[in-house]
Amino acid sequence: MFGKRLLKVSVAVAALNLALPSVAQENETRSLDTVIVTATKRPVSILDVPQSIQAVTGDQLGDLAVNNVEDVVALVPNFNVDPGRKYGGQFNIRGFGDQGGAIASFSTVGVYVDETPMTDGFANLDSALYDLERVEVLRGPQGTLYGEGSLAGTVRLVTNKPELNEYQAEILGRAETTEDGDSSYRVAGFANLPIAEDRAALRITASYDDVGGFMDSTPYPGGTTIEEDTNGRKSSYLRAALKLEPTENLTLLPSIVYQKNKAQAGPIDSIALPDLVGWSNGPDSFQDDLYIYALEAEYRFDGATLTSSTSYSDRAFDSVDDDLEANTLIQLLVGPSPFTTQFFTRDIETFSQEFRLASDTDSALSWIVGAFYRKKNIDEDVVILSDVLDQILGDPRTFLQDNVAEFEQYAVFGEVSYELTDKLTVTGGARWFDETANSDLSFGVFDAGIFSFVQNPRIQPTFSEDGVLFKLATTYEASNDLTFYGLYSEGYRPGGVNDRLVDIGGLLTPEELTQLSSYGKDETQNYEIGMKSRFLDGRATANLAVFFIDWSGTQISSEPQPGVNVVVNADGAESTGFEFDGVFRATANLDIGGSVGYAKSEIASDTLSSIGIIPKGAQLAHAPEWSGNIYADYTRPLSPDVDLRLRLDARYTDDRVNRVNIVGSPGVPLDEYTTLNALLAFEADDWSLNLYANNLTNELAETDALLFNGGPFGDAIAGFVRNRPRTIGIQVQKSF
Repeated sequence: MFGKRLLKVSVAVAALNLALPSVAQENETRSLDTVIVTATKRPVSILDVPQSIQAVTGDQLGDLAVNNVEDVVALVPNFNVDPGRKYGGQFNIRGFGDQGGAIASFSTVGVYVDETPMTDGFANLDSALYDLERVEVLRGPQGTLYGEGSLAGTVRLVTNKPELNEYQAEILGRAETTEDGDSSYRVAGFANLPIAEDRAALRITASYDDVGGFMDSTPYPGGTTIEEDTNGRKSSYLRAALKLEPTENLTLLPSIVYQKNKAQAGPIDSIALPDLVGWSNGPDSFQDDLYIYALEAEYRFDGATLTSSTSYSDRAFDSVDDDLEANTLIQLLVGPSPFTTQFFTRDIETFSQEFRLASDTDSALSWIVGAFYRKKNIDEDVVILSDVLDQILGDPRTFLQDNVAEFEQYAVFGEVSYELTDKLTVTGGARWFDETANSDLSFGVFDAGIFSFVQNPRIQPTFSEDGVLFKLATTYEASNDLTFYGLYSEGYRPGGVNDRLVDIGGLLTPEELTQLSSYGKDETQNYEIGMKSRFLDGRATANLAVFFIDWSGTQISSEPQPGVNVVVNADGAESTGFEFDGVFRATANLDIGGSVGYAKSEIASDTLSSIGIIPKGAQLAHAPEWSGNIYADYTRPLSPDVDLRLRLDARYTDDRVNRVNIVGSPGVPLDEYTTLNALLAFEADDWSLNLYANNLTNELAETDALLFNGGPFGDAIAGFVRNRPRTIGIQVQKSF
């Protein structure tokens, strides 16, 4: 199926090349631009980084009407997401991600805004992607330089920094319409304001998004009213950064980011109802407020640069959920129930400090050493209330949980590279870390057996762990345009505490409660070889990486009792595959490019969970074997000042499962899908007008499956989370 669809796109690309006249022959075909990245904590060409990395530039983000980090996923093979209905979803790289729905303390993929770590197991950062220099996706473990949460890879959002002596400004407006949905709008802009020549500048960036909904809802179990387009979202974003250079050697960069996402999540697409209609009996709203305060300082010595990165972030979630599953159970066990509502709050405060010293000479030896400290506090409360229980018992509580957790880590790290010859370089790195955590957890649950609410004893789990992570790489530069590399790297994710652990009916012993109250770290070992190349006088690039990753102590979901979802450590999993990306500048007008990834990620041996055997070879959750994209980008002058640009692309995701299969309780399969997209743009030096269409064929993809359980009420309320249907828009940008 994938091959047939890509063949159709390839035919369209060829037809485009034949149908549109090329520029005059005297215009020389220019070489491709070189992308500079800072993934190794210093600026280098992406072709010189001895690991699999892909970057999406700020210009590409604007051209393709990319709104958030999830939109980047389709552009980067072996980078996938479990989107859920709320918040920022869960990323996975090379098949390694969240395994089953229980909330781990950290994600498998590290997320950074510049130097600020934003990794969280509950929800990845859903940032507005505007006025960015680029998004870097580092595939594979990044333990030595990035530490915790980069077990599978790292995503870096690199913002544009203030320019000291250049006034810049831009305004952007966008309007779009979605098939059978509400309209959407974006307004954004930035201003770069020099304050003192060669000494100070201020950059202010702001955006506002009003994203229309496309899911309709009706009351369960047999509502006749339909509420349309219930999953809309509004987002506000503000960033201010000040650049100071009081001396030639010192640069200071204080910044603040504020973002608010406010939305009505809307229902899932029920399998019992028409397309894009789901059950909903009550409110289903959420708000996500984020503050980031950061200070980056850089002092340049002779031969080395000292960097300090200090940050404090506060992210608060506030959610009101229509708990359809709990409501259905109450109707079954107790009596007719209008609705059951979950109130959820989660506040995450994180302070981090990193110091590093890096050589900047042109000698054969280069090095970087550093130290890192992070303190993370989580305060989470969950209350589920039922109107029918309140009427019968005078107590509406069906579930109550209050948890306060603290994580603290110290780490030191370093990497050294040495040029053995003018072609061969070896790199070694290590990171030592020490992590401690403690939690204070109380919970209670309605027990249908005794028909009352039971408050369980308070538990205070703690854990402590430390370790060393290693990296070894060799790079062979066959020529200026051809490099081969080999890489061994390690990654890890800290353990945590199970803040949703409950004991229904007192069935768990104190020892079992203690054992299940926390879980240990998991780790990865990555073996990778690759090639990076430029050829045809810089008009083409081709990059290839082949890998095998072993994942030990895999944090995975388990149910010690029905309805109780906690994290435990499984024996392990593994992933084998490759990534390839390439671009060919066929003429001065036409670029043809694409990328493809393959990752076979599966459980490495039979694993016993509390609800059954997870068999060897079981596919990991939200881990498609194949993913890829192909595009053609054609530009021709309309006048001396204006260019016409046309882009066609196709993006493919293979079939997946929503959670790892357990014998007798399989995960729900999610079908493969392909989206087709088109862009027609008129571009000048200081303005552009873009007309675009995303998901041209109106593919309704199965991005996640929820409430499939085979329980006492079957799959009556089950359904799928869907992607956005066909969307057509216009975007206008003007710079000053």
